[in-house]
Amino acid sequence: MKATNYGWLLLLTSLLMTSVSAKNVMIQTDKLLVEDPLTAETWDTHWTPLVGTWKWEGDSIKGIEILEQKHHAGAGRIEPMTSGVLELEFRMDDSRQLQFGYDYYTEEKKDHMMRAVIEPDGLSVRAGKGWAKETKMKYVGTKIPMTFEPGKWYHGKIEFHKDHLIVHIDDQMMFYGVALISQEAPKNRITLTARGTASFRNVKLYSGKPKANWDKTEKALAKKFPTAKPKA
Repeated sequence: MKATNYGWLLLLTSLLMTSVSAKNVMIQTDKLLVEDPLTAETWDTHWTPLVGTWKWEGDSIKGIEILEQKHHAGAGRIEPMTSGVLELEFRMDDSRQLQFGYDYYTEEKKDHMMRAVIEPDGLSVRAGKGWAKETKMKYVGTKIPMTFEPGKWYHGKIEFHKDHLIVHIDDQMMFYGVALISQEAPKNRITLTARGTASFRNVKLYSGKPKANWDKTEKALAKKFPTAKPKA
């Protein structure tokens, strides 16, 4: 992984925390809700593929886009959540894009919510609501230039609280943003997507709440990160 012109992000983070590596910036976790290595057994038990083909290969689940469906491969696991931390490992196999994040999903109501978007040349974030033709999603801030190599595993982590989102890649905080479309609605579904083919393993979800010093940290991040924008 390489970052371009974002050394100051790491400097800021080091000022905000004792150590950048493996530290949450916003959320103090309190309970492990999901610990799923994504084996064939846990996949069949807990996950629901909606689009594309999903299959277990070796030590991970591979999502394979079916071009005739004209939609990325997508799958989800139901797990109610409010504020917390979602983390996993991902690999771009033959993929032009993969996403991981969370939604709200019932038979009566479905909402896309927040997604970390991984492409070969960078990281971005989308947030919104609605489903299918009713989907309304906006990019949060700007794309972070990075290099994601095909065939290499990366560790991704999202800290989330209401409209706020922080993304870490390989234990480095790379993104902070505030959604333009409110995210204060319930969240209950971990989501994975793949354009082309991409693999995932070792999903964890923690509940938690903002740290005691989050107000001060938030103000510092809002000043320093170009990805942080006020809600419309």
